[in-house]
Amino acid sequence: MQAFAKGVLAFVLAGALGCSLLVDTSDIDAGCPEGTKLCAGVGCVDLEDPAYGCKRDSCIPCTEVTNAVAECAGFECRGRCLDGFGCPNCLVNILTDEGNCGECDHPCAPGQVCKEGNCAAPFE
Repeated sequence: MQAFAKGVLAFVLAGALGCSLLVDTSDIDAGCPEGTKLCAGVGCVDLEDPAYGCKRDSCIPCTEVTNAVAECAGFECRGRCLDGFGCPNCLVNILTDEGNCGECDHPCAPGQVCKEGNCAAPFE
């Protein structure tokens, strides 16, 4: 009963002082080294592994993006376009798209085609 009373007193004092009793000690408790986080069923994982999300307090994987590789940047999930893709959300093949040849918003001249990211005559 004495331990219960001390716990109640600590809770009341913390509330009166405006303190929070919620402290995340999961990394310490799990023994995860610095730069890692604890993910249930897996153990300690790298903080910047997109397979386990990029946020320190979450293990939800990054969302897959078409024609892109998920990566972490500043604790945020980002998609890095695969070679040859770009523009909005990696959906345009900049190696063959006449309106975005080699880069976004770089159209080929009328009558030209986009070959390997360069505008050229159709039969070159």
